[in-house]
Amino acid sequence: MDYPIQESGLYNHFPNIVGIIFNNWTAIKLAVEHGMAGPPAITQQKLIATVEAASQLLSSGKADWCNLSDLLTDIMDSEFSTVLEDDSSDEVASHLCELYQMFSSGDVQSLMLALESLPCKTPIHLGPPPVQRPSPPPQESSPEEEERETPQEDGWTLVKRK
Repeated sequence: MDYPIQESGLYNHFPNIVGIIFNNWTAIKLAVEHGMAGPPAITQQKLIATVEAASQLLSSGKADWCNLSDLLTDIMDSEFSTVLEDDSSDEVASHLCELYQMFSSGDVQSLMLALESLPCKTPIHLGPPPVQRPSPPPQESSPEEEERETPQEDGWTLVKRK
């Protein structure tokens, strides 16, 4: 079986496609934003390793969506301290398998259409290292900005400024 993409030198670009899919995966983005993988430099290394692991599994020819989903679930748990309960790894793995099929068969047009439909088009591992956002300091309120609570008849509490 001929693989025109592999022979053309474009084969090395598939990890970027994996990175784009990961950058559209809420679970990994939340784990990164909340610092679940450690400091920014460590997180960046883990993102690169995760993209490489998924890319290598797909390019090995031994991957199906189930194996890839298991890999992603294990990595999210062990490297990003995140237990997935929403089966999103199944969806991501299935999508990656479809894209890899397009990629390896040289169906560049379908691949580009699929990528263009995504909200985020940059690979998660190629951007600047993720920065953990510090929580804003608590603001002291002035007496005129004090909030008051008013119980309502329906059981809700209405909070108003004075």
